[in-house]
Parts: sequence; structure tokens; C-alpha cells
Amino acid sequence: MRVVTYILVLATTYIQAQEFKPVTWTFTFSKTTIKQGETIDVIFSARILQNWYLYSSDFDKDLGPMVTEFSFNEHPSVKLIGSIKPVNAKTKYDSIWGGNITYFTGKAEFRQTVKITGANPIIAGKIYYQVCNDIEGKCIPFDEKFSLTNLKVIAKAPPITSQEAHKPNDIKKDETEKNYTNRITTVAELEQEKKKYSPKDLQGNDIAIQHLKKFVNKYSSCRP
Repeated sequence: MRVVTYILVLATTYIQAQEFKPVTWTFTFSKTTIKQGETIDVIFSARILQNWYLYSSDFDKDLGPMVTEFSFNEHPSVKLIGSIKPVNAKTKYDSIWGGNITYFTGKAEFRQTVKITGANPIIAGKIYYQVCNDIEGKCIPFDEKFSLTNLKVIAKAPPITSQEAHKPNDIKKDETEKNYTNRITTVAELEQEKKKYSPKDLQGNDIAIQHLKKFVNKYSSCRP
């Protein structure tokens, strides 16, 4: 009998709900700038008037009370990751419905993770929820539209081409060739320098080894 009365009260107060809302919603992102392909949380925050409570989204909807539900419009730049998650909801046993329920008082927060796959994402949809006041014996259903567009998306960097991928090696190769050219010039000079050394003295004795040792010590670092 108490359940029937509860449902009748809900129905008769629905018209009043169009003018009076015990819950005020705000919608934000967990960060304001994101790179294309990354994930982000959409944060749904609610302020709840004193003596009122908002049912959460994470208990058995077949129990009786209207759980909070979120409906998201499809968008090519947005992909939902997982389901909506309530943050720090309270739990209690409800004798009217004969089971445990989760709910919020004062304030509530829900989060939905989304992946941003393109530019200019629009995250929009509707929230369906119910608030109750045990002092006045009222439970009122509501729905609330939401739309978030103020997210800055940084485009994904273009893939590196094969030419760009080898650019550092090409630079290194150019420097090596430049150094090698310099060494060739140096070797030519060394050929002229070698002419200063005679392989024999005036008596015909071979002194090339002595000159070679001196030559190597002086010019070994310049060989190609």
C-alpha cells in the first residue's frame, strides 16, 4: 500500500516539477585542452537543495526508484569509453523499496570518459533523474539537456615521411663527406711534404725509417 501511495505522490507532483527544480546542473571537462586521440572525463556536477536527495546511477533499476541515466548523442569526433561513474555516492537500505539504494545529498558528481577522435567535438545529450524529499513526502522526476563544445583539440602530428626519417643520417653523411674532402686536400699536401725527406743520406745509407717515424707522429691524424 505504501508503494502505491508513493507512486501516486510521484505522479501528482510531476506538474509542479516543471516550475521547481531542487537540482542545478553544471557540465565541465577534466581539462580544457587535449590532443586528438586522447581521452578526457566529462564531469556532471549537481547542487541539491537541503532536505532533497538525488538517486544515483549504480543500483538495480528494477528495484523501484528511478536511477539517474545519461543519454549521449552520437558525434563522429567522440567515442564513449565505459559507462557513467558516480563519485562518492551514499548507500542505504530503503524500507519502501525493500533494497539498497545509492544517492546524493547536497552535491553530486558523475563522470563519463570519452575519447576525442577529431576536431570540433560536441558532447551533448540528456540526463534523466529523480529527486526525493522525505519530509514533504515527494519524489519528482526530471530531465536535463546538456551540451559541451568548449574543448580545445590539438591536431595529431602528421606521420614522419621516409625522407624526414633519414634526414639526421643524411646530415651526418654530408658532414662525413665534407670532412673526407678536407682530408683528401690534406693528403695532397702531405705528398708534397714527403718529398722533403730523402730515403738515403750522402753516403747512401737508408734513413727512411727515421723520417717515416717523424712523419707518422706529425700527420697520422690526417689520414683518410
